[in-house]
Amino acid sequence: MRTPDGLLGLVALSLSLALASPASAQTGIDLIENFFGAANVEAITGHGRLSVGVSKDGELTVLSWPSPSYSDQLGYLNSNALDARARPRFGAPEGTGATFGLLVDDGTDGPPIVHWLHDRSAWTASTSYGPDDGANPHTVFSNERLGLRVTVVDAVAPAPVGGADVLVREVRVVREEGSPVLSAELLTFANLSPMPPESRIPQLPFVDWAFDGRNDFAAVWDEDAQAIVHFHPGDQRIYDVIGDVLNAPEVDFGAIGAALRDGSPDADAIAALAAALDEDYAPGAYAALTTVPAPTQHQIGFDASDFCGIQDELVDNVRALPEVFEEVELPLDPDVLDALRCDPEAPTLAEENGWTHDAADAWADAADGALEGNGLAAGEVNEALRTPLLFEGDEAVARAVFSFGRDAATARAGLAVDAAAVVGESDAALAAFLEDKRLPTWDEDVRRVARRSLINIRVGTDAETGAIVASITRQAPYGLDWPRDGAFFNVLLDVSGQHELVTRRATLYQAWQRAEPVRPTFVIDPEPPPNPDGTPSRFYPADAWEMNYYADGMIGGFFRFEIDNTGFSVWTIVAHAGWVDDPESYLRDHWEAIRRGADLLTRWRDPETGLPAPAQEDDNAAYTQTLHGSVTTFGALEIASRAARLLGEVEDAERWEERAGELRDAMLASFYDFEEERFISEAPTGPQRATAAQNPGSTPTGPTAWLVWPMTLLPLDDARIERQLELDRETIRPTVELENEGGSYFMKNTVSLGVARGMDPAWRDDLLELTRRTAAQATATDHYGEVMVVVEEADGTRRPSQRVSTPHLWEGALFYLTAMALEEPEALMAYEDVLPPSEVRSAGGVSGGSCDCRIERAPSEGPSAAWALLVVPAIVVARLRR
Repeated sequence: MRTPDGLLGLVALSLSLALASPASAQTGIDLIENFFGAANVEAITGHGRLSVGVSKDGELTVLSWPSPSYSDQLGYLNSNALDARARPRFGAPEGTGATFGLLVDDGTDGPPIVHWLHDRSAWTASTSYGPDDGANPHTVFSNERLGLRVTVVDAVAPAPVGGADVLVREVRVVREEGSPVLSAELLTFANLSPMPPESRIPQLPFVDWAFDGRNDFAAVWDEDAQAIVHFHPGDQRIYDVIGDVLNAPEVDFGAIGAALRDGSPDADAIAALAAALDEDYAPGAYAALTTVPAPTQHQIGFDASDFCGIQDELVDNVRALPEVFEEVELPLDPDVLDALRCDPEAPTLAEENGWTHDAADAWADAADGALEGNGLAAGEVNEALRTPLLFEGDEAVARAVFSFGRDAATARAGLAVDAAAVVGESDAALAAFLEDKRLPTWDEDVRRVARRSLINIRVGTDAETGAIVASITRQAPYGLDWPRDGAFFNVLLDVSGQHELVTRRATLYQAWQRAEPVRPTFVIDPEPPPNPDGTPSRFYPADAWEMNYYADGMIGGFFRFEIDNTGFSVWTIVAHAGWVDDPESYLRDHWEAIRRGADLLTRWRDPETGLPAPAQEDDNAAYTQTLHGSVTTFGALEIASRAARLLGEVEDAERWEERAGELRDAMLASFYDFEEERFISEAPTGPQRATAAQNPGSTPTGPTAWLVWPMTLLPLDDARIERQLELDRETIRPTVELENEGGSYFMKNTVSLGVARGMDPAWRDDLLELTRRTAAQATATDHYGEVMVVVEEADGTRRPSQRVSTPHLWEGALFYLTAMALEEPEALMAYEDVLPPSEVRSAGGVSGGSCDCRIERAPSEGPSAAWALLVVPAIVVARLRR
């Protein structure tokens, strides 16, 4: 197999190209999938440590452990082709991910035949969360010729078993009346690629997925456990510094490598290797795989999956984008992309290490159902098990058990799980969780979709820290906590009744605040923004929050000063005071972070305009001054000043009120078009474009939604707010009613509309109907993607297609908040009853300093094209659609 050295460059470069180029007027609103690939996830489950994504075909496509945030434990990679969603398995090569097959004897001449369940030419499949809409993905397969119905239920044990986190894949096979099937056996195939949490590079969240094909280690058959132990120690083949991207880290396969060099080890030698794993190898990521009943055959093979083939195709597809989308321009010679391809002449790991033992690829070996029985392989490895199906009448049940631990002993201990009980225990745990959670009651369909959004956030919440990822998917790499998203997650959690979790998250954000100025990371970061007085700076400022974080606080992204992220961080820490028993004590506990953040936002002032000085906004590279950053800065200062009043910190309150008043006046002068009677995202006297307009698919009314809620700029009964709400509603209506190409984040507006006008009889019926229509846009499993694309069928029917990292948890959160705003708007604003009244929420409020309050300067150009090429690996984390 060729070493896939090129994918890193492709993934990173592709997004740098996207950042440099606007989207086409064609259906490029889901352009991010044409760079990263289309996430093949229809349903998810998990418990905050082990997170599972299941495709429409019932395959495992995401398997993240020990956190929803890190690391993906599967070898699996989708296509980025324009037609990826029309391809089998979204273009992922056969022999990747994890799937089931049946070895069937149907009474015809010849040996039993293997029927893979994901084969759509033979099986129909449907995925749901079961008849009770519970915790676990249910995939039902039917084969008319064989007269078989197979139901696969994926359930994560709600509590650790012997310290291990356990997934049970329950397979129930039913012979329909007239079925010719005499007997059948279960084939369990997996392309596990264990990845220890040590293998992460700050600011480059791609090692666990983009390096599929060079991030695995070894697997061994454990005869005593009747299981395969597939593992990756935390001190070998670890990518943890930027240099590892260019020069792969060294690896010593230890005793297993020696056995492979010596020839084909016998059963005793393999048993000895299995018994000594924890003596010979460091803790890392260990997966034990078995079945109940126990398997009768096994195969551990050298993985022959064509990861390089799909990576080469990714390069080809990026090269072709300018031909498809007129406005996409590659900022370099397209021939340079060819250097990012796999090297077909590169030696294999077996050649490099002198291994003489060989073993058939497990996927190829399973084709005839008879497994070779090899018990040892290293480097890139896959596995298969064969298990008898014991029919009682016309029904048989078997279960595959995947157990994860930091060492082999822990992973083995998880195999003692009561596999038959896990599905019921998982559903019961969810029912207990939901018992006291608040949901909308005004429409059953709306309630169902809001309920699933709440459940998905539970799945995406790290059990240890409380961090919440944007999505558990890895294409795009959204397994990170964005504080901007987190502010909305926190309101959802508070409204639904999860106050203690929000307090944990506020403390987490407090800990994540940058303590000191930091220099740019070499190669990865662009130059810092200039100081507010215009002088150059060599540092990113202290007291800000990063773009995003892994669940344990490691920095995820490379936009180091997004001013709106800092604004939302301050806002959410203060706003939670509305839901705690002792607001003053809570605010005092978090006061230092509030004060430091608010002082930074006060200091970051453009003396010429009164607006915030240039900074990054909304996951964009350039340093700009738009409504997006301005309104979030205002909202943070406004709520922080009220917290200061409550605590008797008068000097802080007055300082922040003065700056907020000045900023309010500057926004009204620069971002309000008096002729059109509306707010605009860019200053009419300057060449800045709206941040949202740079993000394909995003509605340009996102910042105007926020100036209504949560960053309320003016009283909600102000005539300017009324007019803005009318305009925003009509802007998003064609998207909600599927009359345009689609869009993303339009539910920012439905939330603000619900908060401001949800109970107004003149508005209510229309807002209820818009929300019902939005609920109907969700997938069959009640999920939203980051982008909704309107697809027109041959007969003219128009339907929504949810795309980009589905399920996207922030989009789901926005739907929940919209539904609750239409139930009780005040429920989203409990802080209003706790904090003193605002002094700056009107044009007649506190006055700020003097300025001409008009932008005349051009925006900073931000990173250069040269930087984009230097930072090739880093661009992975940027999200175009925020």
